[in-house]
Amino acid sequence: MSAWARTAVLAAAALAAAAAHATSAYGYYAVAAQHQQLRARFVDCVRRSDAKGMEEVCRAGIELVEDDALWHYNLACALSYRDDFSEAFAELEKSVRLGVRDVEMIKSDGDLKRLSGDPRFAKAIDLARELGDSLPPGKTPLVPAVVPPDLKLTIAETNLDWNFDANCFVAQIDVASITSAVPKDAADRYNGPARKRISAWIREGSAAGNANEFYFNRDGGHSRLVATNYPGLVSVRMDDRARELGIDRLTPNVVFPRPVFGNASLAMTQGFMWRSAGRLHLTDPQLCARMQFLYSNNQFWVFPAVDDFSTVATNRIDRFAAASPFQLLTEGRSWSDQQYLRAAVAASAAMRSDTKESAIRRHLFAPTLQWLFRRSVPGVKSDDDYLTSKAHPTAFAKGDLDVEALVGRAHSLKPADIPPAVALAVVNSSKFPVKYPRPEVDYPDGGAEFLSVTPFSVAMVLRDEQAKRTVLVKAVPFPVEEGGTEFKWAVVHGDPDAVKVEPPLGESPFAPQRGVVQITVDRRRIAPGGRIDVACFAKRPGTAFGAPSFVSFSAVALERREWRDDGKIASIDYTNPDGLYCDPAIALPRRWKDVYEYKDGECTGFTRYSADGEKRGEFTRRGERILERNADGTPKRKVNVRYVTRDTGIPDMPPELTYIDED
Repeated sequence: MSAWARTAVLAAAALAAAAAHATSAYGYYAVAAQHQQLRARFVDCVRRSDAKGMEEVCRAGIELVEDDALWHYNLACALSYRDDFSEAFAELEKSVRLGVRDVEMIKSDGDLKRLSGDPRFAKAIDLARELGDSLPPGKTPLVPAVVPPDLKLTIAETNLDWNFDANCFVAQIDVASITSAVPKDAADRYNGPARKRISAWIREGSAAGNANEFYFNRDGGHSRLVATNYPGLVSVRMDDRARELGIDRLTPNVVFPRPVFGNASLAMTQGFMWRSAGRLHLTDPQLCARMQFLYSNNQFWVFPAVDDFSTVATNRIDRFAAASPFQLLTEGRSWSDQQYLRAAVAASAAMRSDTKESAIRRHLFAPTLQWLFRRSVPGVKSDDDYLTSKAHPTAFAKGDLDVEALVGRAHSLKPADIPPAVALAVVNSSKFPVKYPRPEVDYPDGGAEFLSVTPFSVAMVLRDEQAKRTVLVKAVPFPVEEGGTEFKWAVVHGDPDAVKVEPPLGESPFAPQRGVVQITVDRRRIAPGGRIDVACFAKRPGTAFGAPSFVSFSAVALERREWRDDGKIASIDYTNPDGLYCDPAIALPRRWKDVYEYKDGECTGFTRYSADGEKRGEFTRRGERILERNADGTPKRKVNVRYVTRDTGIPDMPPELTYIDED
């Protein structure tokens, strides 16, 4: 790793909670999207060792969030490559005063090595030691929220920090105040699903109930759980200011110190970007990353799929480009989430105390509930059934829930029975590297092929013209603990014959069982708008296979492809000839068709035609527009093209994709 890369990683790790409070938590939330964009630019500069670019980005970050210590620290690192160290030391001192107090990190940072021989460096180190854990100037200590006797908690800015790394709020709550508010007659007052069984278990002490757990509704009370039916469950709301700003609606954004159950029976219904909350999370990389962070911090969320999914015979719809375990989607509209939300809280109440605490401590509370729901689907009769599509629908229907089986499994679970989850990473091979296509070169679009990449959900949009696409994926158990782990890979959505999951070239036949696979997808077998989900499961000795993580491959709905007899692409019609809905977050409308040319079996380029068949231009294999040809037909003059959007002027219609010459 380069010195620049080390700086980015160390600073991000050290400053996860170092943002000062001179700017409010709600203020941080307001600039979070811009902040994330700047950080992405900063990482790009790090990768290119672009000190000047780093400096520019850091100054923009400081202008956006003046009291964020991370930007000042990284600016000091960028300025250390100048001949004059004065400003570098000024920024280093500011970062220390704002919260960078890790002396060993500062001393060992390679980017600051040029400063280390200067007496001012030792002075900065001494200042970091002196300030220690003291609050930065202007920062007021957070006040942990105290849970009132009625278990109805309102949180405000005084209880919230903003974590730029996780892109969410962190709630400070006096956990001890929760236990004191739990009713003594919890067994008698429990009024959720499987009431008789769970009440009896709580009474005899074999079930934990819902003490020290939170319920967070994010639809303004439209589909609110009756929290009083679950003694000990704390019902959370945000203050009036948060509601005025819309911070309390739709997508989750708060980390809590104990498990959370949540729902939002809402959807985005206006404009061309309409979608359910579930689809929103899977098409916005930042929200996807936040959801996986909450999932790994013991939060279980339920959302209706609304108009994005239906299994009605005359109206089968699946508009999701990926699957994920960090949310449970229900088939239907408002209130369809309630059945599964109530069942989730009941399953938690049925758990033994030691089992639940083990799951919480190991960050496996939400994955365990996902596993229990999927294993308890009525059609899933065996552990083998669990590894098939039967257990992993895109959205769960009313008939997919067997509450008695669910709470029974939850109650019988012991700490040693809790299976691991799976963390995934897209990797590459030094022996047989996988080459990924480049936007605007290998396909006519500026959008990335990877829609989102998180440890629990990898979503890939198949954009280039290749008939077969390969990715290498490595799985590790989550959390990483001692003891052997066995992995299993299975196609749980889409045509199994369209996918090969096998050991990577040159690797042991047992590589998939150990967590390393080569996944090859045949694009020819995926219909426009179709999807393939490959699930990975893990187990340890004595456990079953646990909650899945997914690698998803989707085909753009607006494209119709034709293939040659040798398997190579013949043409791609981008005009949406089949009239299918295409998510604008994945691909925008365009008005052309590309017909590919070959010589001696090798593609030489393509000719582009308008929707009415008029020739619009000739292009090289690399996507350059040919301006003039030599006598032998080879390109003489050519120009790179850039793909841009333009407004159609039609209300509630997405912009179109078009292209311009770079010069």
